[in-house]
Amino acid sequence: MVRQTASIVVFEILGGVVLVTALLIGVLAFRLASGPLELGIFRDDVERALTRARDGRPVLIDTVFLEWSPEDRRVIVTANNLRMLDGQGETSAEAKRAEIVLAASSLFFGEVDVLALDLESGWVDVAQISSTEWAVAGDPLPPIPSGELPQSSREWLARANEVLPVVLTALEETGERLSFERLNFKDIDLKLRGQDGANLLTVSDTTGQLGRTEDGFIFSVGGSGLGQGLPKGMAVDLKTSGAGERMAIEFALVEWPLAALAERLGTNPAGVSGLMSDINIALELSRETGVEQVVIRADAGAGKAPFGATSLEVDDLGLIATYAALADTLALDIISTRAGPLSGGVVATIKDALLVTEDVRSFDLKSPKLR
Repeated sequence: MVRQTASIVVFEILGGVVLVTALLIGVLAFRLASGPLELGIFRDDVERALTRARDGRPVLIDTVFLEWSPEDRRVIVTANNLRMLDGQGETSAEAKRAEIVLAASSLFFGEVDVLALDLESGWVDVAQISSTEWAVAGDPLPPIPSGELPQSSREWLARANEVLPVVLTALEETGERLSFERLNFKDIDLKLRGQDGANLLTVSDTTGQLGRTEDGFIFSVGGSGLGQGLPKGMAVDLKTSGAGERMAIEFALVEWPLAALAERLGTNPAGVSGLMSDINIALELSRETGVEQVVIRADAGAGKAPFGATSLEVDDLGLIATYAALADTLALDIISTRAGPLSGGVVATIKDALLVTEDVRSFDLKSPKLR
């Protein structure tokens, strides 16, 4: 009898707790429906949590609010005018608005831990510290091996095999130190500065994310307004996997002449003009073997394309170039509705494409759709 009475008491207590909780949630929802609720007493705690996540580099915010999000239909914590300082106390990033996800388990014990951060409308400083060191929003990146700018495709491959494994290691170290589950941003300007403080490049209205996955790390960024002579827009997607043993990188360039890409890769762009293109470059590599595959896709408009010792007027040009590094073979798939007197497609496979220094190379050529 006593045991039954005790059970009833326990259930009554639990029922009361649930009822009070539901009532508080209802009151809170009703209050938030009329506007944000300022949480001034938590501002210092949120600042300390964000500062702790940046290894002690300060984060300052003006105000913290509790809001109801009609889009997500949930209560969110927001901050206005968030500023990140570098090691010298200078502002290195700003966001007019930040949405903050706090760990509920930590709040239960009276602590504030940030799980995710969404930044909106602002700018981030990307500064060159030395020939091998850069800092993003005042947070230093691992050093990049120094070297001369590659002048040929072979040199680009060697440089990639030198730098990208270092980047892979740095990303894994960053993922291990990252206390956030994710960091998203939109409408953010990336300002690239040289060692002398001069502005090198501004990527406008960028959108991206940074965070951890089940077996690696993910980073993506895309923006526009790169400047004269550069692509109209760009995007970078980077993902590690296999506990830091593999990495995939993809670059997308919008409205950039194909001749400009050929020049950067060290190939001869003589006779090439026009060919405004949307270009996609994808690389796959492993820590053990380095670069394994490179795929370049380009959809180009009208212009002149090389053909033997001369060049042809083309209405459009589609190109898929696939380089298999371990076999050192390059597969080309080229198609055009009109290239001089021709139309259709050509498929070619070039052996010993980059690693052999001789000028003579064997290749297979097929043109089943050429007219």
